[in-house]
Amino acid sequence: GAARDLTGPGRAASSILRSSERAQAEARVIENELRTLLVDFRRTGAWERLKCVELIFVLGWPNKDVARRLNLTENAVANHKFFVVQKLREAAKLARVSHELLSSPELD
Repeated sequence: GAARDLTGPGRAASSILRSSERAQAEARVIENELRTLLVDFRRTGAWERLKCVELIFVLGWPNKDVARRLNLTENAVANHKFFVVQKLREAAKLARVSHELLSSPELD
């Protein structure tokens, strides 16, 4: 029979695999950074921040409900959330830069 073109209009399998690997790597970075933060909160006795993080990120509560539950201002809850999100962003950015440097063609 005639030869068929199997490439199709979609993304190459290698591209999909790289995307999946990158997503898994980013998830590991976030997981590791969150674990580090939680250990640090416990070590330093930052119980208020730890409780906020659990309610916001684990249970998915809105800031308003967290503030009411912990008897805090919404601003205090927002500050705790901002602190954690910034730390996660910094870790993700560093990991991305590290990954890009390690996979740079100049290193091949």
